[in-house]
Amino acid sequence: MGTRWGMWLDAVLGAALNASMQVLLPAAFGCRAAPTTSNEYGPDGSLNVYTGRRKLTSSAIYIPRTFVQYTCEPGDFSEMATLMLQNEEGVMKHLFARDELYSEKLFTAPVVFVFLAYFFFIASVTFGGAFPAGVFIPNMLMGASLGRLFGFFAEQVSPSVNKGTYALIGSAAMLSGFTRMTAAVTVIIIEATASMDVLAPIILACVIARAVSMAIVSHSLDERLIIAKGVPFLEHHAHPSTAAVKIGDALKEADSRRGPIIAFRKQERLEVLLNALLLTEHNAFPVLDDVENNTGLGGLVTRAMLQRVLRIVLETDDDDDDDDD
Repeated sequence: MGTRWGMWLDAVLGAALNASMQVLLPAAFGCRAAPTTSNEYGPDGSLNVYTGRRKLTSSAIYIPRTFVQYTCEPGDFSEMATLMLQNEEGVMKHLFARDELYSEKLFTAPVVFVFLAYFFFIASVTFGGAFPAGVFIPNMLMGASLGRLFGFFAEQVSPSVNKGTYALIGSAAMLSGFTRMTAAVTVIIIEATASMDVLAPIILACVIARAVSMAIVSHSLDERLIIAKGVPFLEHHAHPSTAAVKIGDALKEADSRRGPIIAFRKQERLEVLLNALLLTEHNAFPVLDDVENNTGLGGLVTRAMLQRVLRIVLETDDDDDDDDD
């Protein structure tokens, strides 16, 4: 959908699909009573050191969360609507939060699984579309959902596990796998959550996720989008297939496809500049001190810059001719 109408249709269909799923999915799930804050936390939300037990991420404080009522009765809330019908910051608070903060455990495994499937589908459809959708926060949400699902399995082994901790580690691992960053992702997650207790698990998860993603796919998500859109992209390392290719052979191939390579003097005739634009398809032309011996590279002039300069020169000549008439 490269045309203007195609991009418009892409944006409308994407918005309609997302809005429809956000209305229909919460309606398919039931309601439950809104939880209350656990007594082991004081009025200011901090851990009561006399009654509370120190656990992983216990350095974090209580952060108020919003529970969406949707079509439920007063005093009840919808789990699916709470995850789908509020901003990303609110969803992250729910996925990262510890269940012991509240009087009962929240978000059952089916709800988290359906939310993960919905978000994965929407992120895959809208990624690269003709509208701003973003990939950073969706990756965090998908990773947090995967981590929380893993927490349900871990809970079968040890009932005292903290699913919010697994969500935090899963979010960091997903970000590291998609962006191929480790240190930056670790700093971002720790700064955002103030959970120094999970520093070592997050670093380990980021390193493993990056190694696995690089073994499966050589390019990161952003690099694959650049390649898919046909944007000129220079790899960090030369492709193995180019190891035996000589520069002279590559230049001959370029001559046959885009025309001969033309170099300019620092002061060049207008005829040479016009011929370079008409006879070749190169995006830039070298400027040399000595064109005959191909020495003394002074710089590059791009095709777009050359076209702008020539347009100004030709328009100026036309105006002078009109004045003479």
